[in-house]
Amino acid sequence: MTVRARPSLGNIIAAYWDAWEEQVYRRFSATTQALDEGEHMLLVDHGPVPEVPETSSDVPPWKGRVDGALVDAATAGDPRELARWLLRGEVPTVFFGTYLFGCGLSTVAFDFSEIGRIAAEHLVNDCGCRSFVHVGAIMAMRVSMRELFFRQSLTERGHESHAIEMALLQGEASAYPKPHPDSPQLEALLRSLPRPIGVLAINDTYARYVVRTCARLGLEVPTDVAVVGVGNSLAAHVHRPRLTSIQPDYNMLGVAGVQLLRRLMASDTSSPQTVLVGGSRLMARESTVGAGEARGAVTVDAALDVIRSHACTGLTVIQLAEALDVSRRSLELLFRAELGTSPLDEIQRVRFGDASRQLKVTALPVATIAERVGFSDVAAFSRFFRRMSGDWPAAHRRGPADTSGTHASGRRRRDVN
Repeated sequence: MTVRARPSLGNIIAAYWDAWEEQVYRRFSATTQALDEGEHMLLVDHGPVPEVPETSSDVPPWKGRVDGALVDAATAGDPRELARWLLRGEVPTVFFGTYLFGCGLSTVAFDFSEIGRIAAEHLVNDCGCRSFVHVGAIMAMRVSMRELFFRQSLTERGHESHAIEMALLQGEASAYPKPHPDSPQLEALLRSLPRPIGVLAINDTYARYVVRTCARLGLEVPTDVAVVGVGNSLAAHVHRPRLTSIQPDYNMLGVAGVQLLRRLMASDTSSPQTVLVGGSRLMARESTVGAGEARGAVTVDAALDVIRSHACTGLTVIQLAEALDVSRRSLELLFRAELGTSPLDEIQRVRFGDASRQLKVTALPVATIAERVGFSDVAAFSRFFRRMSGDWPAAHRRGPADTSGTHASGRRRRDVN
């Protein structure tokens, strides 16, 4: 399909999300890092996708205001309705995830075959599981391919597997739905299948639910049931037992999404394209390998990895210590010895870097940016920003400023932005 030539508005990109939680923020942060100087996000919005008939005149709020759009959303209805609504924006659009595969939009998604293979290999080779279950969600079409490749990978290894789709909480229509607390089908499988049972859940929220269901049934994790989530969220680090999770490469996803949108914006065709992003890795913890194997010497690199992923999504020093299974005092001493700084300094440095970048490349209100880097009070955020940069947020937005941070330079300085 050929589209009309449009006058450029200056490489302005819309970003639309229907929810704002940890995985969404990590995608959003990755896309802002991938933007070049001169590219700006004019509109960053989130809210429920309108449930409208095909003939409705309702259009995306960025129509006529941008050169392209990046979207991460879902609907409780037919995904094709969402696709039709997005196409009414009449600009090149890239959708994150597999939810709209085959609906006429270009998409960028994590390589579902890689995630399925990684989980199958771990549960078979490292955990010695005899039975296998994929736990998904009824509306989650975006993960059905992950289930397919998980089960295919098990079949290639001579193992049968099962799959269940859990009901959602009432009103859940976001791209990251939460499960209903009752799942008789899951309970029946966990009771009846030969053990140990290996479970791959669509994300860490569902993995936590599986672990809690096991506790209610008197099943030991990981002796009876080994559980793998996806996303490597903060919850995976601080849940007890800590959750084994597959860490997708969010930075690579952001780069791929922006690069694909640039190509579409420079092209005279709107033929949909699909880009699959690899680089996922398994983070083995107690929910599959037990406490003895999961624990090891805590390193600054491991701490910085947690900070890099979660500083702007509510991470505290206490939670960081919990994630690493060490005392706060031990963590403080490790940072002083290795970096000449503190865990709080590094968390704040990452928060500042993200806030600075958002001020530069988006038109978000300061209050919204404050909230998205972990501040509930805009005045506290403004004081923090001035302390870190010497500028108030509004002044930083108007003129050039150093976005690398000014805090905590030690003898092993790391860039964790």
